[in-house]
Amino acid sequence: WLELARIRHKYNYNKYFYLELMSISKLRGIFNTDKGGSYSNEYEVSFKFDDNLNADILSRLKYYGFNPSSSSEGAYSDMMFLCDEASLPGTFAATNEVDGVYAGRLIQYPHAKLYNDMRLSFIQTNQLNPQKFFEAWMGGMFPEYSMNQSGGGEILPAERERRRTVTNTVGLRYYNEMTCNMRVQKTYKNSTDPSGENSCYYDMINAYPYSIESVPLSYGASTLNKLRVSFRYEKHVVIFYDQKGA
Repeated sequence: WLELARIRHKYNYNKYFYLELMSISKLRGIFNTDKGGSYSNEYEVSFKFDDNLNADILSRLKYYGFNPSSSSEGAYSDMMFLCDEASLPGTFAATNEVDGVYAGRLIQYPHAKLYNDMRLSFIQTNQLNPQKFFEAWMGGMFPEYSMNQSGGGEILPAERERRRTVTNTVGLRYYNEMTCNMRVQKTYKNSTDPSGENSCYYDMINAYPYSIESVPLSYGASTLNKLRVSFRYEKHVVIFYDQKGA
């Protein structure tokens, strides 16, 4: 009885310490079961272009040295490595309001599933490769044509003098020729493979850049330039890597 009283006194005196130890042990057990905590700097971003539908845009990208269809290392893979900010996209419900069903109560009911815009940020190099890539993509979405009948045809990136002509008209490419699928893959490190494993991936269907933000330049503190690009898409599909596989 004396020993039991001593233990009870010790617990009452340090009960918060024991509760804290129990919380840490439980948190550690959860992390061990779920393969650790998720960190924000473990992800990959990629674009999947169609060789036939996106042929015109791919030709513009290849002019600047990008080949998204190639699996080997190159300017495209280097540029995607410079993507320093991304996000796992969100979903929200569009709502309408009904008033008067009950006195003093406003009912908001969901009627459509909507998707948030996607925003990526890239570290700029002195060759401005991210800027080249998305300017070429945007230029392929809105090709320019010369009003001069002798020239004719779509103006290509290499035709610098024709691109400067003020009277050029701006066209619009077909929707399925300017969009592609974009993937954001959440990864994590493990003790057996340096490249880690995958938690999930989001496929954005028919994505296209709609905003290339301006890059501010100023005298003062020297910082890395970053290019931020916003995308819109039709829908996204999420696949989780769990016990059922991907």
